[in-house]
Amino acid sequence: MEGITHSKFTRQLRVEPKKFAIWLTLIIFFLASTSAIPPIAYGSSPSLHQSALTPGLEVVGHLGGEAGEVEVAGRYAYMAQAAELAIIDIADPADLRRVGYVLLPGKITGLAVEGETALAGWEQCEVWTNTCAGGLSIVDVSRPDSPVEIGSYDLPSSASGLTINGEYAYVLWIIREGLLSSWGGMKVLDISNPALPVEMVSINLWNGPLNVVVAGDYAYLVGDRFLRTFDLSQPFNPIQINEVEHFGEDIAVSGSYAYILGGGLWTVSLADPAQPEIVGVVEVDGDPHDIDIQGRYAYVSETGFFSNGNFYYGGMHIIDISNPFTPTEVAALPLPYGSRGIAVQGTFAFVSEVYNGLSAVDISTPSAPYVVDAYLAPGEVYDVIVSGQHVFSTSDRFFPGASGLWVIDQSDRSNQYGEGFLEAFNSRALDIESDYVYVLNSLYGKFQFDNFVRMVDVSDPRNPIQTSIYALPTDQGAYNIAVRNQFIYVTQPPRLTVIDARDPYQLSLANIITPTEGIMWMDIAGPYAYVSDGGLRILDNTDPFQIRETGRYTLTSGSGRMTVWENYAYVLGGGYLHIIDITDPRHPQESGSVKAPWFVVDLGASGGYVYLAAFTDGLRIIDARVPSNAYETNPFYGAGRATGVTVQDESIYLGNLWGGLYILGRSHMCEIIYLPVVNRVK
Repeated sequence: MEGITHSKFTRQLRVEPKKFAIWLTLIIFFLASTSAIPPIAYGSSPSLHQSALTPGLEVVGHLGGEAGEVEVAGRYAYMAQAAELAIIDIADPADLRRVGYVLLPGKITGLAVEGETALAGWEQCEVWTNTCAGGLSIVDVSRPDSPVEIGSYDLPSSASGLTINGEYAYVLWIIREGLLSSWGGMKVLDISNPALPVEMVSINLWNGPLNVVVAGDYAYLVGDRFLRTFDLSQPFNPIQINEVEHFGEDIAVSGSYAYILGGGLWTVSLADPAQPEIVGVVEVDGDPHDIDIQGRYAYVSETGFFSNGNFYYGGMHIIDISNPFTPTEVAALPLPYGSRGIAVQGTFAFVSEVYNGLSAVDISTPSAPYVVDAYLAPGEVYDVIVSGQHVFSTSDRFFPGASGLWVIDQSDRSNQYGEGFLEAFNSRALDIESDYVYVLNSLYGKFQFDNFVRMVDVSDPRNPIQTSIYALPTDQGAYNIAVRNQFIYVTQPPRLTVIDARDPYQLSLANIITPTEGIMWMDIAGPYAYVSDGGLRILDNTDPFQIRETGRYTLTSGSGRMTVWENYAYVLGGGYLHIIDITDPRHPQESGSVKAPWFVVDLGASGGYVYLAAFTDGLRIIDARVPSNAYETNPFYGAGRATGVTVQDESIYLGNLWGGLYILGRSHMCEIIYLPVVNRVK
């Protein structure tokens, strides 16, 4: 299926009238039948490109996401974090600071920077079908504090690698069909006018390409199976002159040698570009991902990996390539969960840590590299709460150094940053009271759950300190946590556990409530605990040692996650969001219900609106100001999978599994008003 096509500036559609009418009817029917179905996508954020898709909502802040590619130009590092292109000031490697960022339409999968222009390839993939759309965004970075997307180009599928050579961009795309089959292609774009990229050449390729580098008159492509060489002496007519069967994740060229990552670092002689020859190899543990070369050394990033039930740190490797025939590793630096991207400038390597941000590594002595500073940003945000100028979030990974409690400074709403971190495996839910954050950890181990509550002193946000820990029963997983008046409430079906936290250094059991249906979720407001237990139960917790039932409302469909705002409890059950009036706690009554999206993992409420974090379906918003006529409005799709949501003042904080933290403004929520018809003009 390989071949070259040249783009045309004009295209004609030649369809017989009868066939055109049939196709038009089918298309209209399809659009009408599917218009109410929102896309289920990861790596997608249509609202970032067109605010009209989410009227009344705007992104006012973002931080983090899984870290990926890194490029360095001058005093700035450019790092991909899910859909965010972060610009980090590296003038002082001991004091890394993000100065600006821009959110792009999907998860960034390729990155190149030249002068005042950054090119970012991205993908948007549907969760269930794993089909992907892709594109190229062209970003003006002349003002690092306010980068702006000025141009774009659609690709047939996910972008993979890309590079810039003069006025041309070489952009790869890939379609995966199962684990072992893929295909894709390369597009050559004229970017002399960055606002209007023009396709000059398109090449289709079996076995998907992953990365590309241009050296002289040749382009070298690596991918799932082959190293391919293209002659670029005629830019509008690149010709493949050779291919060697060899897997490659990344490639770099130095002098007359290419260095390919793929099950190790391979040295390839390019003395005759038409006949590249493998001449050396050195083993690299784990999953090497990215390579940069400076002088006599190659610098390789590596993600962590599991083997025989054990986790091994990834990190970076420094390899002496002064003799291309016998490359030799001189140092390896472990990093939490490993690294994804790497770029070298002077005596420093800048390495993206998948779940932790960007590290500056001193390589002045290649045999003894060490980290001098890090720009901290959470790779994932599982649950989130807000207190004053700080956001507290959890990450749920079980990799060392990748899971725990994050403290995020949001005093500058346009530029948040990670201020502190405390490692704790599988951190799920959290709550805050005074200067203490309470973190719930739950992990299924060997035939049992490991469940803990950690009490953390955050009076110094830069240095959160665990003061005590309490072990919960191991028969079931723990779901959520709430704190009120120095007592901790934890749902762990079928029980509600109450823990006395008046002594921050010695947590102790205060009470256990075991209802008939089994408590799934809970919230606390005033003197009452509201629990989902086959419906809604209202418990008087004035005395945590003697909790008594005050009222109950039964839902025949059962109940799950829930939240409380003012006089209403919002309870999920049977595919619906039930709105229950709790004005009289002794006699709660349902005031209305509305169809709920599938797979809601968290919810929050404020101002009559209910915000649902739907794992595969973004942030869904229910207007429940009139409970008997509640309806859904204003969805928002961010990169990643929605896992946590909270509302504070006029802001919505949305956590994503690998998409980071989104802060959304809702001060101008859009309301649809239907006006009466007073006249018709014919």
